[in-house]
Amino acid sequence: MALFDASVARFYMTEAGGERNISPYIVSIDGLPGTRTLLPATTINDLGRKSHPGIQQADIRLELLWSDDALVGSHTVFEILFEDVTARAFRYGPEGDTAGDEKISGTALLRLYNAPTRVGNMQSCTVELEVQGAIAFGVFP
Repeated sequence: MALFDASVARFYMTEAGGERNISPYIVSIDGLPGTRTLLPATTINDLGRKSHPGIQQADIRLELLWSDDALVGSHTVFEILFEDVTARAFRYGPEGDTAGDEKISGTALLRLYNAPTRVGNMQSCTVELEVQGAIAFGVFP
């Protein structure tokens, strides 16, 4: 059984200027690979519940350290996406991004970008992305 340290996870987000590795700023990633709607298919003579697979749904929630580093800082990337109306590509590697590592990818729209301030804490931000279409599974080349 292969186990992985969460610190090797990678998350790449594309914005108008290209793909950005925002992994150094991420505290947590939640919501992938997502859920699937199950449509009721139970009929009168069934002895138990039956369902039919429906559409995939994924909402990605990222907790990050706030940074305005040029090109790759969390604020730098998500400030651009906050004003963007185009679904942008993402790639997530839960076990890293070397050749053969598992990859979850797709396109998403930014739904929430929140940068609360708490005295005595590092400045952080929360981002929510709504995946558009289906999630793709693969491996890093």
